[in-house]
Amino acid sequence: LDGAEFLRADLTGASFRDANLRAARFQRAILRDADFTGAQIRNVKFDRADLSGATWIDGRTCADGSTGQCRVTAATAGGG
Repeated sequence: LDGAEFLRADLTGASFRDANLRAARFQRAILRDADFTGAQIRNVKFDRADLSGATWIDGRTCADGSTGQCRVTAATAGGG
């Protein structure tokens, strides 16, 4: 998926586990509850993407309201 474009795509619950996502574009995509565990995300664009509830590359869970980047709160820092 190196360089793939997912502009405005609804990818709720999608698994990107261990995927090569380098230079992929997820602008305005819905990525709620998606799994990015172990994915390679160098130069990926998440501008305005909804990452609420997504599992990040290091196993942490993105907090509700994570837009454009995975925000982790004390309640979600334990991972998923």
